[in-house]
Amino acid sequence: MIDWLRNRSLPARILLYATVATLAFVLAAGAGAIGALMLRSDLTLPSGEGPGSSREQANAPQPQGDTDRAPQSGAATEQSDAGYQAKSSQSQHDGAARQEGIASQQTEAEYIRKVSDIQNRSVDTFLDCHAKLMRYDSLTAQDVEELRADQASLQRFTGQVDETDPPKEYTEQYEAFRSAVNEMHEGAQLAYSLAADPVAATHSRFEEYDRRVSEADAHLQESNDLLGRKYKSLEGVQEASPS
Repeated sequence: MIDWLRNRSLPARILLYATVATLAFVLAAGAGAIGALMLRSDLTLPSGEGPGSSREQANAPQPQGDTDRAPQSGAATEQSDAGYQAKSSQSQHDGAARQEGIASQQTEAEYIRKVSDIQNRSVDTFLDCHAKLMRYDSLTAQDVEELRADQASLQRFTGQVDETDPPKEYTEQYEAFRSAVNEMHEGAQLAYSLAADPVAATHSRFEEYDRRVSEADAHLQESNDLLGRKYKSLEGVQEASPS
């Protein structure tokens, strides 16, 4: 190659040198541009990112702070719900207990009013019957008819007592009250029988009548004591049997 260049003329050699120098410059400039482009590409990438950085971040462990708090928040919510349900259940239980207590008081008050009404009317009816029997020797047909009506009224009162459903705590009192009204009804029936059939008006029958009056009054007094009331009774009623 050197011998070949020496055999060329000076202008040819100069032209050749110039061409080589130009080519070298062009190559050098191209290499510099490529390096600059690569350097610029590296500089424009986001800090900390590079090929595969997204994948590394996706695979990197996530912070556990929020994850740990989430179950705690759920547990707190469950506890809050459980507390609310417990309070709601207790409130419903208390409300039901209050309603039951009110209903029980109403039932008790209604029962006592019914006892008072039946007992007072029964005693008044029987005392009317007894007053007629005490003047047995002067009874009229009208008196006998009124005696029949009195015993019929007392029979209706016994039916009302039988239909009464007392509260459990009044069971003993109810039995005494029921026995008293039944004894008054039996006594009124006997009084009507004595008035309607003078042949049956024996001493023993009048004694039987007085025993029924005494039993009725004893049961009335017991009922009053159990109720803590002073409803009408047969206390002090004169005996009807001849002395």
